[in-house]
Amino acid sequence: MTKKKAKTATLRFFIFIFVIAIIAVQILGTQEALAEDGSPLPTSIQIELPKAEAPSTPIRYKGNLDVLVIGRDFEDQYLRSASSLTVVTPHLDAIYNSWMSFDLEMSGLFVAGNTKNFYTEEGKSTDLLLLDEAAVNFKPMKGLDLRAGALNTKINPILSIMSENCFFGTVQKLTLANSSENIKVSIAANEAVPSSGTITHGLIDDAPNAYFLTTTLSGEFKVPVLRTKLSIATTRFEFGSLSSNVAADSRLIGNSPESFDGIGATSRFNIGFAGFETAASLKTDWTSRFSTELVASTIVNERGPSDRNDGYQAFAKIKQKFKYFDVVPSYGMFDMAADVTPASFTILPNRYHNRKGYTAELDIQLEKQKVVFFGSYTRANVLQESIYISDRDMYNLGVEAKYDFL
Repeated sequence: MTKKKAKTATLRFFIFIFVIAIIAVQILGTQEALAEDGSPLPTSIQIELPKAEAPSTPIRYKGNLDVLVIGRDFEDQYLRSASSLTVVTPHLDAIYNSWMSFDLEMSGLFVAGNTKNFYTEEGKSTDLLLLDEAAVNFKPMKGLDLRAGALNTKINPILSIMSENCFFGTVQKLTLANSSENIKVSIAANEAVPSSGTITHGLIDDAPNAYFLTTTLSGEFKVPVLRTKLSIATTRFEFGSLSSNVAADSRLIGNSPESFDGIGATSRFNIGFAGFETAASLKTDWTSRFSTELVASTIVNERGPSDRNDGYQAFAKIKQKFKYFDVVPSYGMFDMAADVTPASFTILPNRYHNRKGYTAELDIQLEKQKVVFFGSYTRANVLQESIYISDRDMYNLGVEAKYDFL
């Protein structure tokens, strides 16, 4: 067993021991309460599995449709792209009983426009049908959630440099809360196979399948008297045995050219990706009509060169409610080194690898109608000189509408 696999196995072992310890504490607490009450102690521990509801109980369905129409323009030395993008995303939940459900989400992308790119297909306008999620969910006991299937996956749940990707895998999450649920603490583990998007041809080696692992410790703290909620999460992540397709794409769109061996279809990362991403969010409702939110994250790739393995991003948002609509301006800053994560797992306009800059956005929200009009501008300057990327301007203007159909 390699050192990498040994570390992973040790981490999973500690998570398993943590879950067993929590269950044991609950059992001992119950026994002590019975003893103090004068009730006889149970002579054995009985584990009662969740009972399926009667076959006659109908399956409940929930469904909604998200429609996004956006015009976008990307400009830099190597890329000129002006296009319109329509994304139609239906989401369906099938709830079988109190402890099992199924989620399905897909997206249809319909685009029109023109793109010129000197090196890659970044910014290309292509019609696509994508699977976002197809997962079965189990809740065997209060606070314990188990998921498996094609899952919407990223590193840190609060804010991450990695976009949400559909990876095949499993998630285990244990949440503990006080009686008022103003304090919640969770630990979650995710084991997945990263999607490469294409098949690697002409290469045969002894490398195992690609993998993506995360372990997240998070907390949520509400202060009702101040109408404030603080969320914190730190995630240990690891990518391994990534395919040549992922390497070839990442080389041209943000990761440092020095982090690869080979060219084209023979490209391979010569560095690893494992480290920590930590994020926090602070939201306060100052009045019934005015609120603020601060969100920030930092990331360190412990297996990357020290001069290009860390970064941060931070955003501030204000929400002012009026009679018929809400106005939400926001401003963000980012400074991301080239090799914090594989660049191909982050989509435009949030691909900040080897870039430093800012983004500004203005949203007009019609809360009752579930419609949002938005416009944004992002300036992203290159940190370390690269022959593949250059300083970039990105403009977005669009509208998003949500509909409940079940």
